Amino acid sequence: MGVPAAVPKEPRHARAYADETSVAFDALDRQILQLLQTDGRIKLSELGRQVRLSPAAVTERVRRLEAAGVISGYGAHVVPGRLGYGIQAFIRVDPHGGYTLKHPRTLELIQRPEITEVHHVVGEDC
Repeated sequence: MGVPAAVPKEPRHARAYADETSVAFDALDRQILQLLQTDGRIKLSELGRQVRLSPAAVTERVRRLEAAGVISGYGAHVVPGRLGYGIQAFIRVDPHGGYTLKHPRTLELIQRPEITEVHHVVGEDC
């Protein structure tokens, strides 16, 4: 499907969050995020060991990142080919009228697990 991006990972629909306030985070937070992106099931004690923090301190940092919306959830990375989905499609949608990435229909589609990325592109087609 693709290769995970390096931290900070750009959300798959970045413009949807454009109006939200950024959260200041440091190198330790970046390291925690990198480890969580690599293994979302890592135990907090192991995470703390790897970043050289106590379990309580790393738990507090993870909770702060979750509360700030930097971490929006944890999930499984599914390999579509193993489920019989051998095609990855890029679909162009040309809506009429005031389309934005905050349009209710767009926000609804973004929540579907089979839609992995949404982009707003400007310019003419080839």
